[in-house]
Amino acid sequence: MDENQYRQTYQQVNALPCVFERAILRQCAICHHAQRLNIAEREAVSCQSESDRKLCREFLGLMHQKSQFAVKADNPDEPLPFGKEIKIQCGALLGLKTEMSADTPIDINLVLLDAVNRYSELEAFPFESLIREVTAFKTRRPRKD
Repeated sequence: MDENQYRQTYQQVNALPCVFERAILRQCAICHHAQRLNIAEREAVSCQSESDRKLCREFLGLMHQKSQFAVKADNPDEPLPFGKEIKIQCGALLGLKTEMSADTPIDINLVLLDAVNRYSELEAFPFESLIREVTAFKTRRPRKD
């Protein structure tokens, strides 16, 4: 399957792609709204809740804005390379888990809803500690020989 055909099929099959698809596929977190899909030999993640997806999109958008320096992003208007996107997604979720004293594994939707209940709004989240986790997150796992 060529890349253009894959993208067309992806858009047809996955009408609501999960905002944290990369973090879920990397196994940094789970979400009870996530549904895994197989397209050819690739895997994708779909969101089953349009309303909760909006909260995820807003949170990730804020993390992108506040993490530009931490991930050394050149242009904030361009999509980030895979490694930098993983760093933001997984680092932010791990930071949120630490702040909320959540159990493992991180259920994205539940931890975001708990954080909104605690801080009243997304802008009040403790972004300094979340960005510390983004900076500290290693995109590659150590090799086991």
